[in-house]
Amino acid sequence: MRNTTDINDADKARSLKLLEETATELKKPNMTEQRLQRVEQELQMCRYAIGNVLKVLNDMPAIKAQIDQLDYRTLGIIGAIKGGMDQPRFEEMVEAAAKKSRETSFWELSNQDDKDKKLVVASVVSDESHIIFTSECTDDPDQGVFRSKIEVASEEFKEYKDAFLGKQVDDKVEVKIAGKVHIATILGVRNKE
Repeated sequence: MRNTTDINDADKARSLKLLEETATELKKPNMTEQRLQRVEQELQMCRYAIGNVLKVLNDMPAIKAQIDQLDYRTLGIIGAIKGGMDQPRFEEMVEAAAKKSRETSFWELSNQDDKDKKLVVASVVSDESHIIFTSECTDDPDQGVFRSKIEVASEEFKEYKDAFLGKQVDDKVEVKIAGKVHIATILGVRNKE
């Protein structure tokens, strides 16, 4: 017969060993905790990346405007050179030629858009209209809109819609664009056929 003291000592030793193993396991990081930490780190990286993308997107209109102006100025320079460089107002000629090139390009694209969307000339701005306008910014002359064609019912135009409804070509409308006062002149109105 075995001694009960030996059994109790063996049980105590096994119990102590199990407690030590359990304590060691508890000290190890949980797989779920590790995954959550990784997810948190990846979310932080995503936030950082999204922030950078948003910064670039915010700068895109300004970058596009600068590229457009450079392109049209280049065309203007070429046009002015063709006219002769001995002109006393060479700089003014370059600006005028650039503006003319830009305007010609805009109307070509607008006419193609009219064809693609089956738009026809209309006389009065309505909810269904597409309007073409230019603007002068009273606060900052460089911020004026050269030409824009936009659907009156579009989401991006909703805050200006009421100011334009019922207006005709050559009418002027005062609107705030990006917090600055603009005097917009309607150059054209188009409706679906």
